[in-house]
Amino acid sequence: LPRLTFAHGGSGIVINAATLNAMFPSIPECVTKYSSCWAGDIQVAFCLNDLGIRSKQYNDGKGYEKHFTPFAPSLSLADQRYATRWQTTEQPITFHQVPLHELSLLSQFDAMCRREHTNVVYSKLLHHLTSNGLKFPFTAHK
Repeated sequence: LPRLTFAHGGSGIVINAATLNAMFPSIPECVTKYSSCWAGDIQVAFCLNDLGIRSKQYNDGKGYEKHFTPFAPSLSLADQRYATRWQTTEQPITFHQVPLHELSLLSQFDAMCRREHTNVVYSKLLHHLTSNGLKFPFTAHK
């Protein structure tokens, strides 16, 4: 299988109508061809690659890619690669594989920020999570 840049799915992938129209007829065949791949977002990249459509790596020079966290908040805090973010006023863009109880806390915090017309930032989110009983596993990954 080729090495590809792909759109991380999480809650969904947005593609334009031309890409969807090109991809749609080949979806059944593609699902079968790449059924051994566990990640749906990577399957989509393979299918698009078969059609000659490739994603470009996103890098606008502002460093937004550092705000994409591949873990739930509790796991990202315990991971040394992400732990320092929680002391900043940077804005998280995404978390992945978030357990329901953490998702509920994230939703509450987002609603509070919208009511107060403030941004979601790591340091305030950390305070909200820990103030509402979330315990973090402090076993850092290396």
